[in-house]
Amino acid sequence: MRSGVIARCYDADEPAPHLLPFLTQYLVSKSDISTGCPFAMTHPTSVVLDKIAPAEIKAKFLPEILKTDGTATI
Repeated sequence: MRSGVIARCYDADEPAPHLLPFLTQYLVSKSDISTGCPFAMTHPTSVVLDKIAPAEIKAKFLPEILKTDGTATI
């Protein structure tokens, strides 16, 4: 995904509120319910990784989730 909706919540300079992915999921799901799944699963996973995951797990997976260049491998 190149839009970076979830990554915007972790922007060091100007982070977006974590409400943004939920609103995006809601709006996208109005056109096709299945397209909201990446937001429904990925955003909560990023929050858990950021808040409570051990450092080595966070370092391994969070950067992949927050990629905005379209090259995510997970």
